[in-house]
Amino acid sequence: MRRRFSKVNKFAVTRSGVTANSDSCKLNNQKCESEGGKIIPTAAQLLKCFVVCYELTNMYQPIYIVRLDERTNYLYILAGETIEIEIYPNGQWRYCDEQA
Repeated sequence: MRRRFSKVNKFAVTRSGVTANSDSCKLNNQKCESEGGKIIPTAAQLLKCFVVCYELTNMYQPIYIVRLDERTNYLYILAGETIEIEIYPNGQWRYCDEQA
């Protein structure tokens, strides 16, 4: 049994970045826009997000939020009770401090 989807946005992940069906998408740019004008993460962010989420679930930590901050283009992960992680467009990541 095959499922058919109406209007599917197609993205391709390459070593140099994420491409969309839109002409406004640039491989070397840190921000990449899809057809709807929404920002999508870079290939480095997607790979690092997968690795970090995999490691968190191996430690039996629940993952509550994975969100792309449209202002900074950072991926944000909220896991467990106190784990907050930011993933930068180049794939580097850090724990967020509770300093305000």
